[in-house]
Amino acid sequence: MGGSVQYTGLPLRTIGSGAETTLQRKITGRSARQPRAINNFPTAAAVSPDGRFAVLLHCGYGAYTSGEKQSLTVLNLETNELRDFPDERLAHDAKQSYFLGLAFSLDGRRLYASMASLNDPLGKGKGNTGNGIAVYGFERGIVKPERFLPLAPRKEVPQKKLRRAAFKDVTYPAGLSVGMSEGQERILVACNGSDEAVLLNSTDGKIVWRFDLSTYKRIPGSLPYTTVMTAMGKKDLFPCGMLRQSRNSIWRGCRAANDSIAEAFGAARRRFSPYCLATKL
Repeated sequence: MGGSVQYTGLPLRTIGSGAETTLQRKITGRSARQPRAINNFPTAAAVSPDGRFAVLLHCGYGAYTSGEKQSLTVLNLETNELRDFPDERLAHDAKQSYFLGLAFSLDGRRLYASMASLNDPLGKGKGNTGNGIAVYGFERGIVKPERFLPLAPRKEVPQKKLRRAAFKDVTYPAGLSVGMSEGQERILVACNGSDEAVLLNSTDGKIVWRFDLSTYKRIPGSLPYTTVMTAMGKKDLFPCGMLRQSRNSIWRGCRAANDSIAEAFGAARRRFSPYCLATKL
């Protein structure tokens, strides 16, 4: 990160403690309190497991106060201090961008953020990351880049379906979630550009499973948007869900260590009205 920027503004009121800490904005009469100044276009937020910090992901062009870079903004819920951490890899002319995905590791010591690229999906150019998950160290509200977990392109598609040539090497990771599977911390990523979800190890980035979520003849078309995953107290089982922009449907299922991909996400699907655009699970 290229240093941090501190903001000032009217404080947010913090209610409660621990992981269930909430923010309450007091509304009186016809007007609300002045919102806090942050970088532009926040699209995701995550609260640390101890409930002390909230982090916002900004995937816009980047405010001048952030050096025209995309950034992660950290709000200390105990002191109301707000600090911004621009990422040097995400300047206005970068070939990659943040895109929707942000989550803490289970121990709260790391942050995972999705980085997506259309122009250089394999990260061949100097300074380019390609598509993957950016890993940041997180300690006492300080964010530091740690490593990058690249997402290899999808190689196989179902029979009678065609991959759009322009998206041949594109996964375009979107929303993500973190949970335990087979005794390891893993990340479940919705890949908006390849109509699939990918489960990978958070330590080395090894892909454990690829789940097909395509519903149209051409890929991409379903456009998976985000995921939810929880361990539910079982070592080798996690219920999980996928939200897709196309057809506004939810895929849900249970994934055990020896289940097939079809059993994991073909178990059930619920469709919404074609007139709504669901964006959150």
